[in-house]
Amino acid sequence: MYHGSNTMWRKYCTSQGKLEGGKRTDGKPLKPGTAVFTLKNGSDRSHVGLYIGNGKVIEASGQSVGVIISEVTNKKWKEWGELKGVDYSDSAEKEVTPVDNQEKTTGSAVVNATKVALREFPSTKANVLTRVDINERVQILAPDPGWQRVTYQGKTGYMMTKFLDQ
Repeated sequence: MYHGSNTMWRKYCTSQGKLEGGKRTDGKPLKPGTAVFTLKNGSDRSHVGLYIGNGKVIEASGQSVGVIISEVTNKKWKEWGELKGVDYSDSAEKEVTPVDNQEKTTGSAVVNATKVALREFPSTKANVLTRVDINERVQILAPDPGWQRVTYQGKTGYMMTKFLDQ
């Protein structure tokens, strides 16, 4: 494959369209294996990720961060393209009701520092969704040695484990 997001869009996508809020604007489901693109200057595709299902995108985030998983609902994802050579026939995601789509908590924790960042993905380079003050309680969704996937006041993201007391 030739290098570059624009080349991928032009030469290797069999169908394409726009994304709004992580959903295809044509109303059809986004299928695992679909390429998702960011735009620079309105029409220049500057980055590509791969939709892996369950609202997640895998992407390379540079040498210092590496490969990460982000949310397809992130406003940076603007377009989608189904790629040549990928069989999408059985990969459409089923629509689920909001209750079924909620992640289950595994417990809670108390923030032990002032203004701790709730980040979009587990990296200090990730966008800050909000800051949580000392003694506030967060719900733990996925425990991890270095980072915790948590929810706080309706926002889901990641906090460093060292700032949480369980």
